[in-house]
Amino acid sequence: CIFLRFSLGFMLLETHSNAYGLDYSIDDDHNGVWGWGTSGTTSLKTGSISATATLTENKDLKPDEEQSASAIGAGIYAENEGTVVLETVGSITAKSAQTATGLYVNAYGADKNEIWDEKADKSVEVDATAPGKATAKVTGDITAEGTTSVNGVEVYAGTRSTYNEETKKSEVKDKQGGNVAVTVVGDVTATGSAEGKSTDLVSGVDVFAMTNASAVVAITGDVTATGKNSAGIRAAAQKDGKVDVLVDGTVTGGEGAIEIVKSSQTNEVDTEGKTTEGQKYEYDPNAVNLMVWKATDNAEGRIVTVYDQVTTDTETKGSYTDENGNTINYIDDNFEAVRTVDAEASAKLEQAIWYIVRVADAWKDNIAAKGTNTYAVDGTSYELAHQYEDVTLTLTIPKKKKLSAIYYNDGVKADFVKNEDGTYTVKMLRGGAMELGLKLKNKYKKAAATTTATEDKKEEKNWAYGIEIEGVGTVYYGRDYFKLPNIVNPLTSEPYTEDEIKAIVDGAKEGAEGYVFDIPEEAYLGMNDFWYDKDAAVAIIGHEDPLNIDDNGVFTTADGEEVAKPIQK
Repeated sequence: CIFLRFSLGFMLLETHSNAYGLDYSIDDDHNGVWGWGTSGTTSLKTGSISATATLTENKDLKPDEEQSASAIGAGIYAENEGTVVLETVGSITAKSAQTATGLYVNAYGADKNEIWDEKADKSVEVDATAPGKATAKVTGDITAEGTTSVNGVEVYAGTRSTYNEETKKSEVKDKQGGNVAVTVVGDVTATGSAEGKSTDLVSGVDVFAMTNASAVVAITGDVTATGKNSAGIRAAAQKDGKVDVLVDGTVTGGEGAIEIVKSSQTNEVDTEGKTTEGQKYEYDPNAVNLMVWKATDNAEGRIVTVYDQVTTDTETKGSYTDENGNTINYIDDNFEAVRTVDAEASAKLEQAIWYIVRVADAWKDNIAAKGTNTYAVDGTSYELAHQYEDVTLTLTIPKKKKLSAIYYNDGVKADFVKNEDGTYTVKMLRGGAMELGLKLKNKYKKAAATTTATEDKKEEKNWAYGIEIEGVGTVYYGRDYFKLPNIVNPLTSEPYTEDEIKAIVDGAKEGAEGYVFDIPEEAYLGMNDFWYDKDAAVAIIGHEDPLNIDDNGVFTTADGEEVAKPIQK
C-alpha cells in the first residue's frame, strides 16, 4: 500500500532534528519520510522544495547518545513490483547542520511475493517478475549544504541479498534488480565542510548499482562539489550492474571531478583491540559509463580516481553516572576510512570517459559534428568521443565565403584535417570542453577584364579620384567604383551620400585636382602605380586582417596568404 501526505507548490520545513521537504509517508524502520511504492504506479508532482535541519542544545542527552540533523529535499523509494514517479518544477534545496541530500532515489529489485497455496493450505513464496522502478525529473537546480555527508543527488539501485554465514559473503536473493532513472534540468551543487571525518563524503552525484540493477542519471547543467572529501561524481557498480551518468555541463570537485569505487570493506576492532575483517565487496569500474561536457583535473592531475576503501569501526568503552547514581557502561563507535588509489585503473578509466561534442549556437547551421558514439536520454541525442579521438565535421560554408579556421571555445585555434570526402576532422580535447566554431573570410576569384560602355564624352577615358588616407597614402578610386552600392567614405567611415558621389563624378575633368585619366578600363582601385579590378578592389577594402603590399603590387595577409593581384600591364 502507499501512504501520501504532501503539499503542492513551494515547501519549507525547519526542525531541530530531521527535515524532509517532500512529505509522503513515515516509516519508523527507515527513520524518514519517503515517497513509497510496493506495487502499482504512483505519480507525484510538486513545485519548489526546501528543507532545513538544525541542531539546538539538548541537556537531556546522555554521553552515549548523539543528536543528529538530516535534511532531505525529496526522496522516493520503490521496491517489489512498485513504480514511483516524481516530477518537480522548481528548485530543490536541503540545508542541514549535519547530513544533507537534495534528491534521494532508491529502487530495490523484486521481493519474494507470498501467495496462498490451496493444496498445501499455506502461504508460499514465489519469485516476482518485475523490479522496483523509481523515476524522478527535476526542472530546476538542486542544492545540498551540510557539515558531514552531503549529496546533491543520491541514487541507489539494488537487488535484495542475504548474508551467508558459511561463506561469509552476501548473496543475491532475487534475480530482478531495481531500476532508477533521474533527470535534472539545472545545476547540482553539494557544499560540505572543510573539516570532516574520513567517512564524511561530499558528492554532487552519488550513484550505486548492485548486480542486475540499473541506474541512469542525466544532468543538463553543471555538477559542483566543494569541501573535504568532495567529488563531482562518485559512483560504484557491481558486476552485471549498470550505471550511466551524463552531465551536459562542467563537473568539478574539491578532491576531483570523478571518483569510482573499486572495492569496499568494513573491519571491526573491539574494545580489546582484536580486529575482525568484514566482507569485501568488489565493484566493476567498467560497469560505470561516464559522459560529460567537461571534467577538471584534481591536484594530482587525475580526471578520474579509482580507489579501494577500507573502513574501520573501532569500539571504545565508556561509562557515566545517571540521575539515580547508577553507573552506565556503553561503547562508542569511531569510524575511520582509508582510500587507496589504483593509479593504473584510474588512467584506464580516464580513456573510457565519453565527452560531449558541442557546436556553438552561432554555428549550428554551419557545423554538423559526428563523434565516435551516440547516447540518447530523455529524448535528446548526444554525439560523444573519447579524449584525442577524431570528431568528424561536415561544414556548410555560405557563398562568397571560405574557411579560415576552426575554433574551440571561440578563441582556441584547432588543428584540423580536410578529408578526401570534403569533411574535416578535429581531435577531442582531454577533459572535454570542446565547443566548435568557425572563422570565415571572403572568397575571391580573379575576374576577367571587362569593357565599360561609354555614353558621353566624360566616360571616353576611364578616370580615378585620389584620396589621401593617413598612414596609407593616396588611394585612387576608379570611376566604376562609385557605381557600386553602399560604398563608404574612407575619411569618415560613413556611407557616401548621393550628393557626395554626384560631386565626385561631376568633377571628373581633365586637369581637375585629384583626378587621373587613361587608367585601365577595368580598374576600380589604384595604389603605388598599380591598378586592381572589381573583385581585387573589394577584397582589399573589405578584408578583415591587416594587409601588406609587395613590390609587385600583390596584397598578402600576415601569414603570407595572397588576397589580391594587380591588373597586368
